[in-house]
Amino acid sequence: MVSMSLATEDAKTGKIEEGIKRNPLQSVLLPIFMMVLLMMIVLMGSAQKLGSIAEDKMQRVFEMLLGLASPFELMMGKVLAALGVSLTSSVFYISGGLLALAGLATFGLAPLHLLPWFFVYLIADVLMLAALGAALGSACGTPQDAQSLTIFVFAPVLIPMFMLNPVMQQPNGVFATVMSLIPPFTPMLMLLRQALPGGVPWWQPWVGLVGITACTIFVTWAAARIFRIGILSQGKVPKLAELAQWVVRG
Repeated sequence: MVSMSLATEDAKTGKIEEGIKRNPLQSVLLPIFMMVLLMMIVLMGSAQKLGSIAEDKMQRVFEMLLGLASPFELMMGKVLAALGVSLTSSVFYISGGLLALAGLATFGLAPLHLLPWFFVYLIADVLMLAALGAALGSACGTPQDAQSLTIFVFAPVLIPMFMLNPVMQQPNGVFATVMSLIPPFTPMLMLLRQALPGGVPWWQPWVGLVGITACTIFVTWAAARIFRIGILSQGKVPKLAELAQWVVRG
């Protein structure tokens, strides 16, 4: 038994091109590597914001800074700092991966056409989760309180990892397509599907990009309203219903 790729049709000539023997590095390892790399960089850049904001609030750092900047400016400063860290680390990791492929004489397998999409998904994911982490951290009194809310920051990144096997088995199936178009999961799953042999229909990444962009804008807007109230609030950690009221009332 030999594992072969699917036959494809040339869009220009209509000629059917026979499948070729699958390379395990190209069909399995590289897609997983890109997905895991995106997950690691997003978590390193955004997850720590929840605890750091709560710690700064406990030490009353923001009470001094609010005389110099608005709550939204303070929150965006934290978010953009997380984005800068993520972009810097991603350049080093990707450069190392390309050098490793060149050293193995397999540089031709590098999915260079996916690098722009990788950075687009990275920027959207980090902005969304860092803003969410900053908002939740501002509602907590101590870093210990913030630990109970980390699941809300981790979930959009970790849930796609549990879908890795079914998505790789049928990357263009109904389940994989629908899940990759749900905005919080789009960066991880759409990148995985694009990296797999055969790719995805051209319109799906653009639809996913519209969805994740809209979701990022909404989450950032909602996070700014929570941050504005939560940064000076004291007492017990508010419940989700209270956070929703802060978003609505501002």
